[in-house]
Amino acid sequence: FGIGGAVAVAWLVPRSRSGSRLAGIALAIGFAGTALSPGFQGIDAIGAAAARVVDPLMWRTGFDTSYGRTVVAMLVALFCAIFGLLVSKAGLARFLSVAGVVIGAGALALSGHASAAAPQWLTQPSVFAHAAMITLWVGALPPLGLALRLNRDDAAMALHRFSTFIPYAVLLLIVSGLALAIIQVQRPAALVETAYGQLLVVKLALLVLLFAFAALNRYRLTRGAEDG
Repeated sequence: FGIGGAVAVAWLVPRSRSGSRLAGIALAIGFAGTALSPGFQGIDAIGAAAARVVDPLMWRTGFDTSYGRTVVAMLVALFCAIFGLLVSKAGLARFLSVAGVVIGAGALALSGHASAAAPQWLTQPSVFAHAAMITLWVGALPPLGLALRLNRDDAAMALHRFSTFIPYAVLLLIVSGLALAIIQVQRPAALVETAYGQLLVVKLALLVLLFAFAALNRYRLTRGAEDG
């Protein structure tokens, strides 16, 4: 919400800057969580008690895993998004916000089960695309919703820009998600025999509902909102 929100403020609602405060709060929470996460990653890797999060060994262990690279890259991404919200020059704000998405999505592709699976040439770009498109989609919702609710002068244009872009983002989201699901599940029976497969089935059911709402919004509600 923070990184995607910074993009939305810079690209969709640069005049009213609707949702910039919410994006800033989300970025602060994300920064704090990311900065603390290596210690908990070390605890998970070793199997230690949570109280040992203050032990330097836990932090060294966390940074020594592939997740350490994710943390460093994500902190850079969050810094880019934060400065993108703070700068006054529109061009620089747009550049920094996009850099935040690119680096943040890249950070998630550096570690985790999906990015570690073979073939790497497919899984890492798929994780990158999946994370980037989710970030842009969900991050745009609060600024766009606030601009419409408060009847800002750039709300209609923001909605038009969002509606033009989002079908391509959703398409890439679906393609990359299917690629990762096929690689992880491997055989249809695993959808019911494994915990991962069962969670994936639940997620897909929820996504069908989500996409139904998205289709209703785009094909029935957006034109009316654009017309006032």
